[in-house]
Amino acid sequence: MTLNVRIKNDGSESLKNQNLKLFIDNQQIAISNFDIDKEATIPLSFIANKIGWNTGEIKIDDSPITFDNTFYLSFQIKQKINVATIFESTEHNSLRNLFEGDSFFKYNSYNKNQIKFNELINQDLIILDELEVLSTGLIQYLKSHVKNGGSLLVFPSKNLSLNSYKQLSKSLKIDSYGKLNNGQKITKVNFKHPVFSGVFEKTTDKLNLPIIKSFFEIGNSKFSVDAIMNYADKKAVIKQFSYEKGKIYLSSIGLDKTFGNLSKHALFVPLIYNISALTSEHQSLNYNIGQSKIENIAKISSKNTVISNLN
Repeated sequence: MTLNVRIKNDGSESLKNQNLKLFIDNQQIAISNFDIDKEATIPLSFIANKIGWNTGEIKIDDSPITFDNTFYLSFQIKQKINVATIFESTEHNSLRNLFEGDSFFKYNSYNKNQIKFNELINQDLIILDELEVLSTGLIQYLKSHVKNGGSLLVFPSKNLSLNSYKQLSKSLKIDSYGKLNNGQKITKVNFKHPVFSGVFEKTTDKLNLPIIKSFFEIGNSKFSVDAIMNYADKKAVIKQFSYEKGKIYLSSIGLDKTFGNLSKHALFVPLIYNISALTSEHQSLNYNIGQSKIENIAKISSKNTVISNLN
């Protein structure tokens, strides 16, 4: 993991050979020396092995001032990411092979007629694997899932019911599917998107990208966000949306070979892996007392709560 620490120098002189220390759970695990004129960003690389909540401190030496030399933070590391696929009649092996090959994921799959909603409650990511019709009950459940911080990844079927999918889009306030088009060449990858963070060693236009034989248009309403990838006519291959605390990823193509070779392409693994890894709700590493609203994530009783380390 890398923590980027921004430091500002409000003094009139440049500072040389300063040091920045990172402590996790009261143990020093990283140190960096730096020079600063007015402002500097210092990367601190470290390994966090503790599952659950970790508490941290960033310390500088600003003698003779000592009262504001420590910055407090915290973050949570999950033991596993829970992923569930809901499929029409046959599950695509590409998904099962990906998730079952990695112990970090707990993977389950359900036929659309045998969904166990009580088991879906604990899922971080739900994948719709080429469902043709979305029932009203499933749409309402998916809305609740995303609203409470879960993620949803949608792969369409060529035989999809546009009306039922439009109901899903309306419920989540996202763009909807349009007509089915002939395939196009993928010409743009959004290298700045978190899904592709660390995937490519360098940005280049000369990439071996998936071949697309057909795809659904995705609307371009006021709810749109930047696409993860684009076709030659600038239409989106996959788009990400936000709703309440969760995320929705809308793919213009399914996993079946009649759409193209995405599920067989080398890009498929990092794409799906990173979408899954990004399912955790955004964590605030710190709060400013009197300025920030602190959510009681752990559902701890607020009675007799004491805040310490306010030196």
